[in-house]
Parts: sequence; C-alpha cells; structure tokens
Amino acid sequence: MLHAVAFIVIGLVVGAIFIRKARALAAGIRVAGGLIGSLAGGFISLAALGSKTGTGKYGSIVIAIVVAAIVAAIAAAISNTTTVRGRY
Repeated sequence: MLHAVAFIVIGLVVGAIFIRKARALAAGIRVAGGLIGSLAGGFISLAALGSKTGTGKYGSIVIAIVVAAIVAAIAAAISNTTTVRGRY
C-alpha cells in the first residue's frame, strides 16, 4: 500500500514538472503520462524484483521515477501544440 501511494505521488510530481507553458488539455495529458508511467514501471519492477528485498523496495522507486519521466516526456512531445500551430 505504501508503494502505491509513493508511485502515485511520484507520477503526479514528475508529470507536474512537464506542464510548463502547456494549456489545460496538454497539461492533463502530461500529468496522466507521468502517473501511468510511474504506476506501470513501479508495479512491474516491484513484481520482478520482489517486494521483500531492499533492491526490490528501493529499486522500484527509482525505476518508477525513470519510467515516469520517460513517459511524461513522450506525452509532452506528443501534446506539444506550439510547434504544430506556430503560435504560443
């Protein structure tokens, strides 16, 4: 349960980092990308590494941060409307 809360907080914080100069829909997409990446990366790595070991406990947190950043960056690139329309 504690890991689930940590993954949610990590996803929201990492997603919030990527919402700079974004409109409402794009900001939501970026935060959702960070949240989905954190939850998926965290739970998959926790299951693979095991929840009883120190490597599994802390490694899943690190992997959740990395995957959340990658997915939020991809979501930011996809939802970037300023390059498509040419205005701010």
